[in-house]
Amino acid sequence: MLRRNLVRAVLPVLILGRSPTLARADERRRIRVFRDPGCSCCLGWVRHMEQAGFDLRVEERPRTDPARRVSGAPPELTGCHVALYDRFAFEGHVPVAAVRRFLAEPGPWRGLAVPGMPVGSPGMEVDGVPSQTYEIVRFDQAGHYEPYMHAKGAELI
Repeated sequence: MLRRNLVRAVLPVLILGRSPTLARADERRRIRVFRDPGCSCCLGWVRHMEQAGFDLRVEERPRTDPARRVSGAPPELTGCHVALYDRFAFEGHVPVAAVRRFLAEPGPWRGLAVPGMPVGSPGMEVDGVPSQTYEIVRFDQAGHYEPYMHAKGAELI
């Protein structure tokens, strides 16, 4: 029996290079992005996050409502895509600097949102058009929200 348990524990490590527990932990660290297949700006935001070292899995869905219900974001804050990470959610074109700051100290908040699609926000860059200054909002599971910070382009200000 001990030998069988040892084989069950060691075999996945030999085959996968990691234990099943670590594989599940890695999956939890991956950001799941739900987007409409017709929206190209979402992929710009995904590239922005990947270039900063985040691991993302993009799921194209004609309807992102189920993921949005999980996110907890009030409808007035929802963007063109939603990203779920562990127990947190990020709606719209949230810059990576804001995501990192939020993850370091989330407090009681569920996530961040960038309402609308501000020109110059990550994924919304337009050649020759200056970036807008925009607000990043934090929200809780009950639907309450408040201003968190401001950004211009991908930079926090």
